[in-house]
Amino acid sequence: MTSEKLAAFRAKGMLLDPKFDRLAIIGDKTKEKEGENARITNIQVKSDTQKEDNNKYFIVRVSLSTNYYVGKVEVEIDGKTFQAFQKSNVFELSVFYANVYIDFSSIVRFEDNFRLIAKLSDSTNKTTDTKSIIVKVDNSGNASVTNGKLEDANNPRKDVVGTPTSSITLEQLIAIGVSKKRATEYIDSLNKTLQDYKIDTDLKTIHFLAQIMSESSCFKYTAELGATDAHYKGFKGRGLIQITWEENYSAYEDYEGEDFTSSIENKQKLEKSPYAIRSAGWFWGVKAELNDESDKNDFIYCTYKVNGGFNGFDSRLKYLKNGFKALDKDYIEFDFQTSKIYNIQKACFAWGLWNDPDIKSTLFDTCGSNKEFAIEGYKRFLELIPEKSENTNWYGINKLNEFKNLKSLLSDKKQIKKKPN
Repeated sequence: MTSEKLAAFRAKGMLLDPKFDRLAIIGDKTKEKEGENARITNIQVKSDTQKEDNNKYFIVRVSLSTNYYVGKVEVEIDGKTFQAFQKSNVFELSVFYANVYIDFSSIVRFEDNFRLIAKLSDSTNKTTDTKSIIVKVDNSGNASVTNGKLEDANNPRKDVVGTPTSSITLEQLIAIGVSKKRATEYIDSLNKTLQDYKIDTDLKTIHFLAQIMSESSCFKYTAELGATDAHYKGFKGRGLIQITWEENYSAYEDYEGEDFTSSIENKQKLEKSPYAIRSAGWFWGVKAELNDESDKNDFIYCTYKVNGGFNGFDSRLKYLKNGFKALDKDYIEFDFQTSKIYNIQKACFAWGLWNDPDIKSTLFDTCGSNKEFAIEGYKRFLELIPEKSENTNWYGINKLNEFKNLKSLLSDKKQIKKKPN
C-alpha cells in the first residue's frame, strides 16, 4: 500500500493496523527524503492517564518534518532532560512525530509558566533543531500551552540583570583586550550570561570571549557594520556575536521570553546590554552548542561554527592566548586532526582554503598562509568526498581561477589531483 492510499484511508477516518504504516513508508520509494534535514514543525502537550502506574503524566508531542533521520528527540524542563520513548514510524497525513512522557513528580511546581524546550539531533545530516514553548500545568494535572510570560523566580533566564556568581573579574576582562569603559559596562551582564548559559569553566570562558571579542572588535560594535535594516530581510547582524536572520531572532525570542522581532526598537534591544551579550551566550550554549567543544579546546571548530569559515582567525587566536594568560592558564595548542571539523567535508575544505598561501582573494581573509595547514585541510577534504560529488560554490570559489575546473574535477573523485607540496 502506498503512502497516498494510506493517507486517503486516514482522511476518511479509517484506522489500519500499525504494521501498514511501516509497510507504506518502506514500499513507497518515491517518498524517501534521505537527504532532507529533519526539523521540528510543532510542539503540543496533552494530559495522559493511560500509563499503567500510579503516577500522572502529560505527553509532549514533537512533530517532525520527516522521519528519515537517525538521531534522537529530547525535551528539557528546568534543566532536566527527557528523551522520547519512541521515534514514531506512524504516517499520519504526512506528519511524523515523537512522544515524550513527562512524569508530574519531576515537575516541582504547578500553576506557574515554565519553558519547555524540544531538541532534535540528526546524526545522519549532522544537524540539530531546537524549538520552545511556554507551558502551564494546573493543580488538576491538565497541561496546556500558554502565551503568558515566565513567572518562576528560579528560572535563570528571568532575572537577566540579577547578581551573578562571579566567573571573570573586571581586571581579567581588561587584560584580555576590552577597554576599561566597555568592560565596566558589560562585566555584570557578562558574568550573568556565563552563569545562565553554562559557560562555567575557564576553557569555555576563554574560548567564548575569544570569539565574541573578535566578532565585536572588543565589545565596540553590537550591530553589523555596513548593513542597514533592509539587509537580511530586516534582520541584520546584532549583538556581540551578530545574530542574523529572522529565524535566529525568533528562536532567541522564544528562548528568552522577550520581544526581539515586532519592531525596529525591539530588534535594537540586541545592540545594548544585557541582550547584546546574552544573545551571544544563547548562540554559544544553545544554538551552536559549543560548550562541550570549547571545553575540549577545539578552537578550530568553535571558529568554524561562529564564522562559517575562518575569517578573523588571527584575531580570534590572539584573544584566545590573551585569555589563557589573563586567567593564569597554560596555553594549549589546537590540533586539526582531533578537531570536530576533521569529519566535516566543507569545514576541511575551508581549513585548506583559508590557509592556502597561493590564494589571494578579497572574498575572505587568509589566516596565516600556512602551507602545511592548507595541505592537511585539502587532503582530508579529498578523503571525505564521495566518489561522485556535485559542484558547489563554497565561499565564492567559482570566481577564483585556482578553482575554475572544480566542477569537472568533482564529477569524478579519482581525477582530483592533490595540491603539490
